[in-house]
Amino acid sequence: MTENKETYEEGKMNGVDDFILDENDKKRRTNNKIVYILLVLIIVITISGALFLFFSLKENKNKNKIEENTNYKRNGELVTAFFKDGYVTKNYDNVMKYLADDYYDHSPAAARSNKDAVEILKWVPTVFSEVTIDILELTCQNDMVDARILFNAVHTGEYNGIPATGKAISFEALENFKVVNGIIVESWGYWPDKQIEEKIRGSDNTKKNAELVTAFFKDGYVTKNYDNVMKYLADDYYDHSPAAARSNKDAVEILKWVPSVFSNITIEILDLTCENNMVATRILFNVVHTGEYNGIPATEKAISFEALETFKVVDGIIVESWGYWPDKQIEEKLKSQ
Repeated sequence: MTENKETYEEGKMNGVDDFILDENDKKRRTNNKIVYILLVLIIVITISGALFLFFSLKENKNKNKIEENTNYKRNGELVTAFFKDGYVTKNYDNVMKYLADDYYDHSPAAARSNKDAVEILKWVPTVFSEVTIDILELTCQNDMVDARILFNAVHTGEYNGIPATGKAISFEALENFKVVNGIIVESWGYWPDKQIEEKIRGSDNTKKNAELVTAFFKDGYVTKNYDNVMKYLADDYYDHSPAAARSNKDAVEILKWVPSVFSNITIEILDLTCENNMVATRILFNVVHTGEYNGIPATEKAISFEALETFKVVDGIIVESWGYWPDKQIEEKLKSQ
């Protein structure tokens, strides 16, 4: 009996222990679930926050980019309007609005206000008329606008001491602008003075060079005024053709030989192109074969042929030339029946 009672009591105690263990296990599991849920919530909140931050930054970045692009567009339009109103339409009231009151020009023109700049712009039409512009490049970055402009104009007034020539010229100019709050506050740039002067003067030289070469052909082959030819050519004139003249005297001797072979010579200048100090020509010769030419006796045939020759002119004198007579073609024409 006593043994059974002890067994009962022991079983009862074991049951209590098991119950306590079950309760503790449940609590531990519950706590683990709570920890797990909290961890999941923390992860979700963290990811949500990160995503929110990412998209917010992206949205702000896009917004800033849109605002930046808008500013670039406005700055580009401002500079374009400055060139149009400053040089073409001559709307100087608008130009005053485009430039800051204390506008600072770092170029040799050295304007120190918008009023100074307008006075300089007003000077332009006294020198160049029929001004048109073509914006070749316009680049915006931050508050800077870089422009490359092609000017087309007619020289109708004194420029750097050069009297009006009436010549139409073109030149490129570079200018950089600083824009703050929609107003041009500074600029850096230049007009290529030397190039403009060369183009103005070069136009005259081009005409003179063309006239010189034309006179050379006329006096050298048609009128046979060899004294004039001596004046057209430099004393050390250098002929790069097979004729190989090495002075104006050599050249005249070659020209004097031509009538001993061909008579009734006339010439027609088909093309004459001038660039810098070079003159390129394409000449049509009409002649009668009245003397031996490259071993071919006189045939009395009237023939025509074209010759190409390029001349270098320095200070109004021909100093070099490159060219040829088409010997093979001439021989074929003389031998043909």
